Amino acid sequence: MLINKLLPILLYFLAGYLLKRSNVFRKDDGNLFLRAVVYLCLPAISFATFSRLELHITRLYPIITALLVIFGNFLFTRIYFRKVSINNHSNTVFLLSTLILNTSLILPFAQARWGDEGTATVLLFDIAHVALVFTFSYWAAMHYGNGRKGKAPISRILRLPPLWGIITGILVNIMSIPVPEFMYELSAIALKALIVLMMTALGLFFEFRLKHFRLVAGAILQRSLGGLLLGFVITWILGVEGVNRQMLLLISAAPVGFNTLVLTDLEDLDRDLAAEIVTTATLLAVIIIPLILLFI
Repeated sequence: MLINKLLPILLYFLAGYLLKRSNVFRKDDGNLFLRAVVYLCLPAISFATFSRLELHITRLYPIITALLVIFGNFLFTRIYFRKVSINNHSNTVFLLSTLILNTSLILPFAQARWGDEGTATVLLFDIAHVALVFTFSYWAAMHYGNGRKGKAPISRILRLPPLWGIITGILVNIMSIPVPEFMYELSAIALKALIVLMMTALGLFFEFRLKHFRLVAGAILQRSLGGLLLGFVITWILGVEGVNRQMLLLISAAPVGFNTLVLTDLEDLDRDLAAEIVTTATLLAVIIIPLILLFI
């Protein structure tokens, strides 16, 4: 049953929070866990998934959806803030939280529900998403937060191990290069490790704190509900149906991503607001996503 796959994911989130409260781990230890996910787990999973995935034109749909969902939310948020007076630093944190998704949180749930297809869809969506985080979203943080010009670090995208896992996996797939069986065993271990590390890290980061209710609620609704509505329209236009549409709608409605905190810190914006938005969105997602998956 699906519930048997979802419960361990939720329990590791709870374990991370309790371990922090017990002073076994500190909040900052979560950063080390996330680095292990990026550098050890995702490259192996990406390679294994794309080296044996059936490739066709519809694989572009998650990439197209990601681009349009993010730019669509940007336009909605800019229109909204023309009517509301908020200081630039809080305004920009709100904007960033609508542009940056927590696709890593969606990944274990998608894999539990749809297997390799779910994993592939999340990773394809994330190609466009990560590219925009370190280009367009970084530019937005600089421009709207501090009114300065600057170049987004595109080189950071090219150094991301998951991207090279995807590229090498696709090349191996296209060229029909035999892959040793141990590589797939490695990816199976990496997938289990990803669930432990990712959900424990989210538990370590989580805090019960809410001082800016209106902004937090608005940002979460704009990110997830706005993303869901945009995903609904985009997949309808593209003609995506069935399970593929379900997967894209779930990802489009992903909660606010942790890179909101990264860009907020880099540009010296409202860190407290960013932390409130990210942790509240994460808690709600951990509760709501399993319920959604049980009924679709």
